[in-house]
Amino acid sequence: MTDKEMDMGLMDDEQLLVLTDEEGKEHPTVVVDQFSVGENDYVVLLPINPEGCDDDCECSFCSGEEEAFLLKVITNEQGEEEYVEPTEEEFAEAEAAYAELQDEEA
Repeated sequence: MTDKEMDMGLMDDEQLLVLTDEEGKEHPTVVVDQFSVGENDYVVLLPINPEGCDDDCECSFCSGEEEAFLLKVITNEQGEEEYVEPTEEEFAEAEAAYAELQDEEA
């Protein structure tokens, strides 16, 4: 676990993923789940407080609010993972598969 992950209040089994938007702004998230549908891989992410979490934190990760979002994982030309918005069809398939996974775990 990195110092940054410790500063953000993450546990050992939680993975930090920092996304950068088109304007260069960083958005820290926690990887809630990873799964595949056919040949496509996806991640479910929850945004977290960029200042770090504490006992009074109200970010979606700490509060339990359902503000998760889903991204498709692709490999770019340099062989690095990138996270992109799935198409509407991919999203519908992934959402259904994730709901089924959640039902199986319950």
